[in-house]
Amino acid sequence: MLGKLRGESVTMLVHHSRNSAQKQWDETLVLALQGMGRLLRAHLPTVAAMEGFPAGWEELMLVVESSMAGGRRDTAMAAIALLSAVLQACTLSSLIFRQNQPASALQASSHDFKE
Repeated sequence: MLGKLRGESVTMLVHHSRNSAQKQWDETLVLALQGMGRLLRAHLPTVAAMEGFPAGWEELMLVVESSMAGGRRDTAMAAIALLSAVLQACTLSSLIFRQNQPASALQASSHDFKE
């Protein structure tokens, strides 16, 4: 019971698929992972340039890893979708970066990786 309204009890119905604390936490985690995926897909270069990004990234990867290994399908799928969104954002950022660089800079950077 949530309380009373005009003298009558007010209750909340919970769908059977979310009827435990663990299932509700999983749904919260799914929503958080989906939101983080959208944020990183849209703003990865800006976020990556922020102070403290490496530590935050490491923490996020720990959450992703535990979500994938936790054995719960919904959280694992949300974690995989987050990784996919980040990889798409990285690919897009790298393509934009390469398109805006002079050819000499691209040749120099690919030469650096061959050594």
